[in-house]
Amino acid sequence: METTSNYRFTESFYMPRQMHYGNNFYEFISAKTQKHIQCYSTLEYYNAICLEMDHNVEYYLPQIGSFEVRDDNGELFHIAPDVYVYYRDDVEEIQEVKYYRETVDTDDQSLRSQRQIKLERQWAYSNGMKFDVRTEKKIIKNRFQMANLIWMYGHVSQYSNVKYADYCNHIKDILSDGGKVSIRDIALMLKVNEYTAMTTVSQMYSQGLISMNIKERQINLDTGVTL
Repeated sequence: METTSNYRFTESFYMPRQMHYGNNFYEFISAKTQKHIQCYSTLEYYNAICLEMDHNVEYYLPQIGSFEVRDDNGELFHIAPDVYVYYRDDVEEIQEVKYYRETVDTDDQSLRSQRQIKLERQWAYSNGMKFDVRTEKKIIKNRFQMANLIWMYGHVSQYSNVKYADYCNHIKDILSDGGKVSIRDIALMLKVNEYTAMTTVSQMYSQGLISMNIKERQINLDTGVTL
């Protein structure tokens, strides 16, 4: 359950939805924080899913507000960072989500993005936070990994099972000898249906309790699970 004692930002300040966002607008309730999440691009949505499924992330919040910062010449600008992240080791980070071309091209939009990144990095560092530019090169490792994270998050976001602790302990016992066991065999050993096994495994993965190879092929019942 979310606590707010250590979090610098706890309320999002969302822009009104504009029609030009079209199908690239996403909103959902975070399984990690129970916050209402809005994403204004597909890349922002993918980044949010990565944060949801990263067990090192304790808390995150998009659209934390607008802040004033001066550039090297003293000119005043307003910045609106994309995401605030709080990690389990108490590190705070500001993330800006951009397509890679915006960080290297020389057209007007890209140059504005690069200035924005520079100002946000300056602001984050001056406030004792790390800063990371999240491009598709960092977020989308390959087509299998992103698809698998989205698929598993669909299970995690709907998961509610009073027997989860028992299932979790049983699975850890099954894997305790260091071997690899398929999700299909886990279902047989737990004496549950395959959907329950798949959902339990997805939840455990999001908590960093198990490992699976999600980079080379689509997750299925034959996917091996290890501690």
